[in-house]
Amino acid sequence: HVEAGARINGRLVELGLIDEMIVYLAPILIGHGLAMFDLPSIDRLDSASRFTLIEQGRCGPDMILRLRSQVNPNLIPEKHCRTP
Repeated sequence: HVEAGARINGRLVELGLIDEMIVYLAPILIGHGLAMFDLPSIDRLDSASRFTLIEQGRCGPDMILRLRSQVNPNLIPEKHCRTP
């Protein structure tokens, strides 16, 4: 489990070290905000890191999204997030 800023998160993606993400999404707009990942630009969409939604839930008004990397979709990590 890693909870970090955009620079470390981006580097983990670049190195292929993220097999699963749990993203909390709040239904509010707060302006510019902060990036989740600091990644270099890509020239083609087929170069993008892709994830598959494997679970969704709610925590109060917030959405919880559990995403698995498509680099190794057969990897079955233990369940880290319990939905209410």
